[in-house]
Parts: sequence; structure tokens; C-alpha cells
Amino acid sequence: MTQTNAQLQGYNFKTNKGNVTYSFQPKELKIAPFEKSEGMKSPYLKLIKDINLNLSPTLLLARMDVDRRFTRSQYRNDQLSTAGVDPLFQKSFFMNRSFNINWDLSSSLRVDLAASAAAVVDEPEGDLDSQAKIDSVRANFLRFGRTTNYNHSATVNYTLPFAKLPLTDWIQTDYRPQHLYLADWFHWPAGHLG
Repeated sequence: MTQTNAQLQGYNFKTNKGNVTYSFQPKELKIAPFEKSEGMKSPYLKLIKDINLNLSPTLLLARMDVDRRFTRSQYRNDQLSTAGVDPLFQKSFFMNRSFNINWDLSSSLRVDLAASAAAVVDEPEGDLDSQAKIDSVRANFLRFGRTTNYNHSATVNYTLPFAKLPLTDWIQTDYRPQHLYLADWFHWPAGHLG
């Protein structure tokens, strides 16, 4: 958007947005060693017969969003010229990244891992009017910016096997820990991986 008037010689506003998303759903690679076993027809052995393991994640998802806004305002002085009046700049260049893994490890155990990072791509002051300034922005972009916020978490959902036993087959219960962070698993302080 461009604008001019008596006080404003030039107002230029540019915005660029984009995103890249990668999603992959591999084929299930399930191991169920007792599923077709003839000797386990008893309902009391259903717990053992239904033992299974999925070696392949259910979903891998990665996304990157980029949002750059650039505003340059050149005001006039009282003689209606720009002599001695520096242009004003407003810049923002944000890059947000997220990564998710959903994995049904078995028919009763699901693990979801999520990580997200918000970053700012730093730009030099003023116009990008030299190769050195352009190279600086390009280098900051290729480093995925300067991380300003980072979060990661893991969610585990386990269906307790009451439904597989004849005496308790009327009960269905899921267990999910309230707060489970990857930092707790690896003893890293939260936000350390920015």
C-alpha cells in the first residue's frame, strides 16, 4: 500500500506471509504375537491375546509460518520538503515453527509429542539498501531467527485393560498424567532448547 499527502511524501506498507506444512502418516506396522493363537480362546486369556505393539508413528507433522511487515513513512518539513527529516520505519519479521508426533504404540497406549518455537528474524535499521543488510536478514532467516518462546510437551493416554477381563469388562478407564513435559524426562529446564 502506498500513500502521499501534504505532510507525507511517501508511506509504503508491505506485508508478506507464507507457510510450509509437512504431514506424513506411515502405514501401521503392528506386531500382535498372540492374535491368531488357537490356544487362547478363553475370555480369561484375552488380556494376553490382545498384546500388540505398533512400530510406526501414526502421524508426523511439521509446520513453519512466516509473517513479515515493513512500513516506511517519509514526512515533509514545514517547507514541504524532506530536508532534515529522516524516514520512520516499523518492521516485524516473525517465524513460528511447530512439530508434532502422534504415536499409537498399541491399541491401548497413545503418546503425543508436541514442540513449538516462536522466533523473530532481526533486521538492520532503515532501508535494506545494501548487500550487507540483505545478507544479514538472509543469514538470520536461515538460522530460523532468534527464538523468543519455546514450548514442548508430551501427553500419554493409557486405556486400562479392565474391558479385557470377564469380571470387569463393563468398566472402561483411561489414564492420562496431568502434567508431563519432556523437560521432566531429560532433566532440562523448560525453554532451554530455544
